[in-house]
Amino acid sequence: SVLGRLFSSEASVTRPLCIVQPANSSEVAAALKVARDHGCSVVVRGGGLSPQCAADGAIMLDLAPRMGGGTLVGTDARMGGGATMGDVLALLEPQGRLIPIGVAPIP
Repeated sequence: SVLGRLFSSEASVTRPLCIVQPANSSEVAAALKVARDHGCSVVVRGGGLSPQCAADGAIMLDLAPRMGGGTLVGTDARMGGGATMGDVLALLEPQGRLIPIGVAPIP
């Protein structure tokens, strides 16, 4: 289950109304419209580890499974809403670029 994969123990015990895993911005917009039309709150699970990514009775937009990764456009890295810092670093590494984040891989 999605909730079982959440890093935060606080988030993993919540009971969202439903979990939507959109593949693109049009599907995100459609989910937001449904939420607005029915007066539902929305929380977003991106690539991070926040306990704020799930809430009781809310629609959870889970961007991690289908909207991660990124692409290079010129010298810009454009990342999906579900991208992790690992995705960012992997995209930049072949160009010899990095972002100092205070985390190092374990060999």
